[in-house]
Amino acid sequence: MNVLSLQDLALPDLNLPFAPPSASASPSPSPSPEPGPAPTGQAAESGLGDLFSHPDPATAPPWVMHIEQQSALVDGLRSLFHGPAGLVRLRLWMFMTLVEQPGMVLHRDEVDELWQALRPDAAGLADTVLQRFRDTGLLAWDDSRHRCTLTPLARQLARVLSPLAGTSDPPPAR
Repeated sequence: MNVLSLQDLALPDLNLPFAPPSASASPSPSPSPEPGPAPTGQAAESGLGDLFSHPDPATAPPWVMHIEQQSALVDGLRSLFHGPAGLVRLRLWMFMTLVEQPGMVLHRDEVDELWQALRPDAAGLADTVLQRFRDTGLLAWDDSRHRCTLTPLARQLARVLSPLAGTSDPPPAR
Protein backbone atom coordinates (compact mmCIF):
# COMPACT_ATOMS: atom_id res chain seq x y z
CA MET A 1 0.00 0.00 0.00
CA ASN A 2 1.37 3.41 -0.91
CA VAL A 3 0.97 6.07 1.78
CA LEU A 4 1.64 9.75 1.16
CA SER A 5 4.37 11.56 3.05
CA LEU A 6 3.58 14.38 5.47
CA GLN A 7 4.81 16.86 2.90
CA ASP A 8 2.31 15.45 0.39
CA LEU A 9 -0.45 15.90 2.95
CA ALA A 10 0.26 19.65 3.32
CA LEU A 11 -0.45 20.14 6.99
CA PRO A 12 -0.28 23.94 7.41
CA ASP A 13 -2.60 24.13 10.39
CA LEU A 14 -0.41 21.90 12.55
CA ASN A 15 1.45 25.02 13.65
CA LEU A 16 -1.52 25.77 15.86
CA PRO A 17 -1.87 23.98 19.19
CA PHE A 18 -4.62 21.38 19.16
CA ALA A 19 -7.50 21.95 21.53
CA PRO A 20 -10.95 20.43 21.46
CA PRO A 21 -13.59 22.94 20.35
CA SER A 22 -15.12 23.17 23.84
CA ALA A 23 -11.75 24.05 25.41
CA SER A 24 -10.94 26.75 22.88
CA ALA A 25 -10.94 30.31 24.18
CA SER A 26 -12.49 31.69 21.00
CA PRO A 27 -14.31 28.94 19.18
CA SER A 28 -14.76 29.53 15.50
CA PRO A 29 -18.28 29.12 14.25
CA SER A 30 -18.79 25.98 12.25
CA PRO A 31 -21.06 26.02 9.25
CA SER A 32 -24.35 24.33 10.03
CA PRO A 33 -26.31 22.57 7.32
CA GLU A 34 -29.56 23.69 8.90
CA PRO A 35 -30.65 26.94 10.52
CA GLY A 36 -31.18 27.10 14.24
CA PRO A 37 -29.29 25.54 17.12
CA ALA A 38 -26.87 22.68 16.64
CA PRO A 39 -28.26 19.23 17.36
CA THR A 40 -28.15 18.22 20.99
CA GLY A 41 -26.15 15.19 22.09
CA GLN A 42 -29.28 13.06 21.91
CA ALA A 43 -30.17 14.26 18.38
CA ALA A 44 -26.58 13.86 17.21
CA GLU A 45 -26.57 10.23 18.36
CA SER A 46 -30.08 9.34 17.17
CA GLY A 47 -31.01 7.35 14.12
CA LEU A 48 -31.46 9.05 10.78
CA GLY A 49 -35.24 8.72 10.84
CA ASP A 50 -35.38 10.54 14.18
CA LEU A 51 -34.11 13.72 12.52
CA PHE A 52 -37.01 13.98 10.03
CA SER A 53 -40.50 15.29 10.78
CA HIS A 54 -41.81 12.22 8.94
CA PRO A 55 -39.27 9.37 8.92
CA ASP A 56 -40.63 7.75 5.73
CA PRO A 57 -38.41 9.77 3.31
CA ALA A 58 -35.35 9.01 5.41
CA THR A 59 -35.95 5.28 5.63
CA ALA A 60 -37.41 4.61 2.17
CA PRO A 61 -34.17 3.94 0.23
CA PRO A 62 -32.89 0.37 0.75
CA TRP A 63 -29.35 1.54 1.55
CA VAL A 64 -30.52 3.49 4.63
CA MET A 65 -31.08 0.35 6.71
CA HIS A 66 -27.67 -0.95 5.71
CA ILE A 67 -26.03 2.29 6.86
CA GLU A 68 -27.98 2.23 10.12
CA GLN A 69 -26.65 -1.31 10.73
CA GLN A 70 -23.07 -0.11 10.14
CA SER A 71 -22.93 2.28 13.10
CA ALA A 72 -19.43 1.14 14.18
CA LEU A 73 -18.07 1.81 10.69
CA VAL A 74 -19.79 5.22 10.59
CA ASP A 75 -18.26 6.02 14.00
CA GLY A 76 -14.84 4.98 12.71
CA LEU A 77 -15.21 7.26 9.70
CA ARG A 78 -16.38 10.07 11.95
CA SER A 79 -13.34 9.62 14.20
CA LEU A 80 -11.02 9.97 11.22
CA PHE A 81 -12.78 12.82 9.41
CA HIS A 82 -13.95 15.11 12.23
CA GLY A 83 -12.05 18.33 12.81
CA PRO A 84 -9.63 20.63 10.99
CA ALA A 85 -8.32 19.46 7.61
CA GLY A 86 -4.71 19.16 8.80
CA LEU A 87 -5.69 16.91 11.69
CA VAL A 88 -7.91 14.81 9.44
CA ARG A 89 -4.97 14.33 7.08
CA LEU A 90 -2.70 13.44 10.01
CA ARG A 91 -5.20 10.87 11.29
CA LEU A 92 -5.55 9.37 7.82
CA TRP A 93 -1.77 9.24 7.40
CA MET A 94 -1.35 7.58 10.80
CA PHE A 95 -4.21 5.16 10.21
CA MET A 96 -3.04 4.09 6.76
CA THR A 97 0.55 3.82 8.04
CA LEU A 98 -0.63 1.44 10.76
CA VAL A 99 -2.74 -0.54 8.29
CA GLU A 100 0.16 -1.09 5.90
CA GLN A 101 2.39 -2.64 8.58
CA PRO A 102 3.00 -6.32 7.85
CA GLY A 103 2.58 -7.61 11.40
CA MET A 104 -0.75 -7.98 13.10
CA VAL A 105 0.72 -6.95 16.45
CA LEU A 106 2.93 -3.91 16.98
CA HIS A 107 4.95 -3.17 20.09
CA ARG A 108 4.73 0.40 21.39
CA ASP A 109 8.34 1.09 20.32
CA GLU A 110 7.51 0.02 16.75
CA VAL A 111 4.48 2.31 16.74
CA ASP A 112 6.56 5.22 18.03
CA GLU A 113 9.13 4.64 15.26
CA LEU A 114 6.39 5.11 12.67
CA TRP A 115 5.86 8.70 13.80
CA GLN A 116 9.53 9.79 13.69
CA ALA A 117 8.84 11.76 10.49
CA LEU A 118 6.56 14.14 12.38
CA ARG A 119 7.83 17.58 13.33
CA PRO A 120 8.35 18.02 17.08
CA ASP A 121 5.30 20.31 17.36
CA ALA A 122 3.12 17.71 15.61
CA ALA A 123 4.58 14.63 17.29
CA GLY A 124 2.62 15.36 20.47
CA LEU A 125 -0.59 14.86 18.52
CA ALA A 126 0.31 11.23 17.80
CA ASP A 127 -0.74 10.05 21.27
CA THR A 128 -4.01 11.95 20.96
CA VAL A 129 -4.69 10.32 17.60
CA LEU A 130 -3.81 6.84 18.93
CA GLN A 131 -6.16 7.41 21.87
CA ARG A 132 -8.91 8.36 19.41
CA PHE A 133 -8.25 5.14 17.51
CA ARG A 134 -8.56 3.16 20.76
CA ASP A 135 -11.71 5.02 21.85
CA THR A 136 -13.50 4.26 18.58
CA GLY A 137 -12.46 0.61 18.44
CA LEU A 138 -9.96 0.91 15.59
CA LEU A 139 -6.98 -0.03 17.74
CA ALA A 140 -6.83 -2.57 20.56
CA TRP A 141 -4.16 -1.78 23.14
CA ASP A 142 -2.70 -4.36 25.52
CA ASP A 143 -1.27 -2.43 28.49
CA SER A 144 0.38 -5.47 30.05
CA ARG A 145 2.47 -6.20 26.94
CA HIS A 146 2.76 -2.64 25.58
CA ARG A 147 1.49 -3.63 22.16
CA CYS A 148 -1.42 -2.91 19.90
CA THR A 149 -3.37 -4.55 17.12
CA LEU A 150 -5.69 -3.19 14.49
CA THR A 151 -9.21 -4.44 15.02
CA PRO A 152 -11.40 -6.08 12.39
CA LEU A 153 -13.32 -2.78 12.27
CA ALA A 154 -10.06 -0.99 11.35
CA ARG A 155 -9.44 -3.50 8.55
CA GLN A 156 -12.97 -2.95 7.27
CA LEU A 157 -12.48 0.81 7.41
CA ALA A 158 -9.17 0.48 5.56
CA ARG A 159 -10.95 -1.39 2.76
CA VAL A 160 -13.50 1.44 2.56
CA LEU A 161 -10.69 4.02 2.42
CA SER A 162 -8.47 2.20 -0.09
CA PRO A 163 -9.90 4.15 -3.09
CA LEU A 164 -9.26 7.43 -1.25
CA ALA A 165 -5.68 6.37 -0.59
CA GLY A 166 -5.27 5.45 -4.25
CA THR A 167 -4.40 1.85 -3.53
CA SER A 168 -5.61 -0.76 -5.93
CA ASP A 169 -5.37 -3.57 -3.41
CA PRO A 170 -7.22 -3.10 -0.12
CA PRO A 171 -5.37 -4.43 2.92
CA PRO A 172 -5.99 -8.11 3.59
CA ALA A 173 -8.51 -9.05 6.22
CA ARG A 174 -6.50 -10.73 8.94
